[in-house]
Amino acid sequence: MASETATVDSGSGASGDYASLNAWEAGEQQNLITAEYIHTCTCITTGDNAADTTAFTIDGWTVSSDYYIVIQGGTGHTALKTSFDTSRYRFGVTDGNGIGNFMRYVRVQNLQLYQTYSANHTASIIYFAAQAGGSDIRITGCRFKGSGNEQSACISILDSDINECLIANNIIYGERAGIWITDGCAKIYNNTIYDCQNSGGIVLGADSDTIVIKNNAIWNTGDDVDDGGASSITVDYNAADDDLNTEFTETTNIQPTMGNNFPNAGTGDFTLTSGQGCENAGVGPDVDATVPATDIDGTARIGASCDIGADEYISGGEQYYKSVAGVFAPTGILAKNTKTARAGNFTLTGIITKKGFVPQAGAVTFSGAAVRLPKKGLAGAFTFAGSLTRTISVSLAGILTATGALGASLVGAIQQAVGGVLAFSGAITNKAAKALGGTFTLSGSIVKKTMASLAGVFVATGSIGRAVKKTLAGALALAGTIQKKITRALAGVVTFIGEGRGPGGNLFYQAVGGVLTFVGALGRFREVFRIFGTLTRALAIRTGGISKAIRVRGSITQSITLRGRLRR
Repeated sequence: MASETATVDSGSGASGDYASLNAWEAGEQQNLITAEYIHTCTCITTGDNAADTTAFTIDGWTVSSDYYIVIQGGTGHTALKTSFDTSRYRFGVTDGNGIGNFMRYVRVQNLQLYQTYSANHTASIIYFAAQAGGSDIRITGCRFKGSGNEQSACISILDSDINECLIANNIIYGERAGIWITDGCAKIYNNTIYDCQNSGGIVLGADSDTIVIKNNAIWNTGDDVDDGGASSITVDYNAADDDLNTEFTETTNIQPTMGNNFPNAGTGDFTLTSGQGCENAGVGPDVDATVPATDIDGTARIGASCDIGADEYISGGEQYYKSVAGVFAPTGILAKNTKTARAGNFTLTGIITKKGFVPQAGAVTFSGAAVRLPKKGLAGAFTFAGSLTRTISVSLAGILTATGALGASLVGAIQQAVGGVLAFSGAITNKAAKALGGTFTLSGSIVKKTMASLAGVFVATGSIGRAVKKTLAGALALAGTIQKKITRALAGVVTFIGEGRGPGGNLFYQAVGGVLTFVGALGRFREVFRIFGTLTRALAIRTGGISKAIRVRGSITQSITLRGRLRR
């Protein structure tokens, strides 16, 4: 039955809705405009990890620029730059076309696709034609493995109605032609194309229209870029065996020793090596908005330049710099500093091994594990989900929110939210500091101290092993078990619901201006209350050994019950 999402599992685990993309297309074909959603098909393989080997065509759907089809690799089943992984989902056929598409709005992303043959034949791993009326077709982040067939192509664009087609971040190798365009338009960006020796890396027919080729690494092919007569062609910032600056009018292409840039290409590993020419030789997203924001791994491309090919090199120095306007959203491992998103949002999913810095305006969001400190959100919200072993510093304007565990090695767990709300849910093994203006909220357990909310409300629920200090203006409200002292609310209300226990120390100090309220039982503490306001609820002292029970400078409206010995 047609739906918004579907899963294909080609393996014996049979955990999906369909066992093949062929069955998915037949079962899900629908009118997406009427349904008003984007349909996403996610591909995996489980059990015996079998491949999907049944050819199919995409046809008969009703789609638009807002409501289109997405076919993608699932988590753990996306294409890799390092190898063609037979434990992951992969689609391929023998002796024929693999996937045919006749829809105007389709996106194919992060898949492994291949072809085998028993005899030479004219075929494509994936080909695209389209209905009249324009298109938006995208083939991104895929790995195409050819068969060496003398008459085949990995990707074919065959129709003049294809006026928008993006082919980007793909690894393409081992076929007669890598990309073959007989008709239509295409933007070909940041692909790694290798060993297409019979025809070429990118082959353009006489009827091809506007073609833009940028940031591609192309080598060991029959002709790196073979222009058979495109009506308009731009070839810029590519690296190739051939001298593309001589063949075309642009002068920004380079001709390095390609094998030095990709030294393990012969074994199927297309990881870029530093310092051999391709690094930082491409045009970046700050100059050309079509440049993909991330590479095949999800590593961000930032700034006016980027690396040539599908892989963005991760250096031993600072990995990410800044997004001047918009969203800075890396996914993966940050080995060094992440710097600045000057206007917009800084979002990270993954692991930080060193500092994350500052968005000047917007929101900072982290999901994952941080072993060093992300610093501050100067304007907006700073949100963290995961575990920390060092500090989170400051949200100067907005909300600082953390969920997860703060490790034992913290010098200071959460510092401060200067304007807004500081909220934490989880376990704190070292101190959390203060919300200078707004609300400090904690849900979880504290084994060391939380500091202060200078203006607003300090609220904590959970088990407190060390001191919770003070709220200078407003209310201090606690629910849970206290092992050691709670200090004071200088102006406002102190409220505690729960139990205080421990061999010594000071449980409560004082509410200087306002009301101090306690409901629960106290263990053995030397000094219980200093009241500079009103005690409004009953105080029950369970055990003796109290050396200084109560100092009252105000009124007591309910009884104080002592079960034990009062020394002073």
